[in-house]
Amino acid sequence: MSTKIELPHGRSAVMLEADDVTSGIRKRIIKIANGMGKPDDVDATMNGLDLLVTYLFESWDYDLAAPSPQDPSPLDDIPASAMDVLYVHANAVLSTLMPDYGPSPDPASPTSPSGA
Repeated sequence: MSTKIELPHGRSAVMLEADDVTSGIRKRIIKIANGMGKPDDVDATMNGLDLLVTYLFESWDYDLAAPSPQDPSPLDDIPASAMDVLYVHANAVLSTLMPDYGPSPDPASPTSPSGA
């Protein structure tokens, strides 16, 4: 189910939640995330965040074109405070989408707990 995100100045956007993301979009998001966060590449991180937002984006009430993975440039035209809110939502979804391949604490799991 999509979520309405309240933005500053009485604006809003509608974004996908983790449960709405298709497997194909999840793969693209994980690839983006793998390229982000390198301390020496701020551009890659900022571009990655923008792409992450575009993959989760559904609509907004700004009188601007909708951003897309092919053209995220409309994101440059909204207030930075609104972008911050979109980044927070996108990062929360990202953390849910990232696979966890660590050992399972479940005794019935084929991977034993790390302390076993």
